[in-house]
Amino acid sequence: MAQRVFITVAEVSGDQHAAALVRALDGGGGVVVDALGGGLMREAGANVHHETVSRAAMGFAAIRRAGEVRNLLRWTGEFFDRNKVDLLIGVDSPAMNFHFAR
Repeated sequence: MAQRVFITVAEVSGDQHAAALVRALDGGGGVVVDALGGGLMREAGANVHHETVSRAAMGFAAIRRAGEVRNLLRWTGEFFDRNKVDLLIGVDSPAMNFHFAR
C-alpha cells in the first residue's frame, strides 16, 4: 500500500521548497502526496486540493485570511477522517502550519 504524505504550504517560497520535496519523494515510488499549496507543487506531481499560495499575506493582511485558514482546517480534518495520512509536513508559515500540526 502506498504511503500518503500531506504537505501544507502558504507562501511562494514554501511552494518552491515543497515542490523539490515532492519530486524527491516521487523518485522513491509508492508515495502519494496530497497538499494545500501552489502550482509548483502541482507541476511536481502533488495532488493540490486547495490553492493556498497565490493569496499569501503577512502581518495584518494575514488576519483577513483567518476565516480561510479555519475552513482549510475543517476540510483537512475531514480529509484525514476519510484517508489514512502517514506524514504531515508543514512548510514555512508557522502562523498557518502550527494549527495543522496540532
